[in-house]
Amino acid sequence: MSKENLSVRVEKISPHLAREYLEKNAKNRPIGKGRVKRFAEDMAAGEFSANGEAIIFNGDGSLVDGQHRLLACVESGATFRSVVVRGAPSDAFATVDTGSLRTGADMVGIAGYEHHRATAQALRHIWEHTVNGDRRRIRGRTLSNKETAKLITEFPEIAESVEFVQAIGTKKLLNLGSAAYLHWLFIKADDGIRGEADRFIKKLVTGENMDRNHPIYRLRERLIEANSVKHRKLRDVERVATAINAWNRWRMDMDCPTARSIAWASRGKRRSPFPQAV
Repeated sequence: MSKENLSVRVEKISPHLAREYLEKNAKNRPIGKGRVKRFAEDMAAGEFSANGEAIIFNGDGSLVDGQHRLLACVESGATFRSVVVRGAPSDAFATVDTGSLRTGADMVGIAGYEHHRATAQALRHIWEHTVNGDRRRIRGRTLSNKETAKLITEFPEIAESVEFVQAIGTKKLLNLGSAAYLHWLFIKADDGIRGEADRFIKKLVTGENMDRNHPIYRLRERLIEANSVKHRKLRDVERVATAINAWNRWRMDMDCPTARSIAWASRGKRRSPFPQAV
């Protein structure tokens, strides 16, 4: 949409008007209750002043930015002045700032997914290890909000993996984002069939019915050790790579006589390419 279609003006926003504007809030980031409370306290004390940050509506009339200020207005019962912009591009939510920068997790929440932080972490893994392949090409680069929004439309099934690992309870071994990525990756490696991926994650969490040479037992032992001994900590990428190595040995019905059998190193003498799930 061209900038000639933009409308910009300063308005006095009463609690009644704020409620009307919030009814147009079809999509927005998850609510930060603490942020709303801080804004409301400032408004009630008469200390919330217009600073140029706008309430923004897109060309369809949907609220793109400003929900926290509007909620604070309703909560405080106070009127405040704000710049109001109408006619912003429909994808403006991916780039605007609402007092704190939007994150990838916000993009996932805006798209309507629960567990938005874990889902955003899982999407980051997909972007690093599956979409790009070679992590060295993107080392140090941040996944943009637009890229996150695109990924959640390309890989909506990641939400099912997040739900699964959340229900199983992997947090003591792997963070939810990493566990969800692994579950998603193993389903993909098994031609879209969930059974083996489910079994792998369940066995990893329970530790049941495995001898010491079982690859999943070795993985579980390594993750527990990494969480309990400070100098043996594993970076997140190492946890993921080690889990993929354990999956591959399990799939090939190979024993794992030592933890080194599934270890992965990105540097030093034992450096190796990031593993691919089979």
